[in-house]
Amino acid sequence: VILLGSPGRLKHISFKEINIAGNAIRLVDKVRNLGVTIDSLLTFSEHVANVVKTSYYHLRQMRSFRNSLAVVPFHALTRSLILSRLDYCNSLLSGIPDLLTKQLDGVMSAAARQILRLPRFGHVTRAMCDQLHWLDMKARIDFKLSLTAFRCLHGLAPAYLSILCIPVS
Repeated sequence: VILLGSPGRLKHISFKEINIAGNAIRLVDKVRNLGVTIDSLLTFSEHVANVVKTSYYHLRQMRSFRNSLAVVPFHALTRSLILSRLDYCNSLLSGIPDLLTKQLDGVMSAAARQILRLPRFGHVTRAMCDQLHWLDMKARIDFKLSLTAFRCLHGLAPAYLSILCIPVS
């Protein structure tokens, strides 16, 4: 069981477990559900750290064969291994601190450098936009939320989401 709340509220919690039907269930600081790590303060710092760690691992593995593939297949492989990981449930990350967003942007920059074969410390932001047509993380999150709202308003989203969106004008 996880309790969610502000740091001030959570520090006043003195018990470490809850008894339900005679079973002691321990309180934890973080849980993982469907691949998303949720901490008790809803900072998502643990989730971002996991995504960054696994993405850099895959980028290191891909570095060993990047010269064996042409740019287009390598770009497709990077989209499937890295960008899909960054995009998975990223709408939950709306409003996270810039520090966490910059960590995710760093993964995207490293991936773009590998695809475009740019130097390690070269500028890549313009190339990401112009050549790869990638948005930065904040824009990706905003785009996903906007697309979901559009689909809800036009009846293209699942019913359980559409009924939650009520047009005001």
